Amino acid sequence: MSTIHFYGHVHPTNIPVSINELTTHVEHPQEGKATFTIRIQDSTVHVTCIDHDSSYTSQRGQILFFRAMHLTQAAVDLAGFVSGAGFQIIFEEAASFGVRPPTLRATSSSEFAAAAMRPRYSVLDTKKFACVFDVLARPLRESVVECLEAISIQGTGQLPPSI
Repeated sequence: MSTIHFYGHVHPTNIPVSINELTTHVEHPQEGKATFTIRIQDSTVHVTCIDHDSSYTSQRGQILFFRAMHLTQAAVDLAGFVSGAGFQIIFEEAASFGVRPPTLRATSSSEFAAAAMRPRYSVLDTKKFACVFDVLARPLRESVVECLEAISIQGTGQLPPSI
């Protein structure tokens, strides 16, 4: 068993991100077992990985690095949605296509008229999907840009008038 530390920064840095501590255990038939603890303070990332496999190779190091990076991206994306910064990313990217951002305001569950009760902690959780299909969600900004490019008018960078 070995301990590996990964360090980095969350970008864009104009949205400060802090996550006290998030620990997850990963077990994959081909990639082995590892425990990742993610700490982010003012957009500075420190991931501690405990590798439960006995033999460390450079290929194993790459696997652990990419797993740490994907887990950190998922944690930052979820933190962004919880804080509302996820919408900021969508609006920033849409602005480059000439879309004027709407005005948003937070609403409480009592103000939100719906037939069904809102869950107490309503964020998109992709853990079950990731476990079943071994696929991690892509970074939000990358997906938003791809969607905006797909609906833009044949590479002009302009969105159709109805959007």
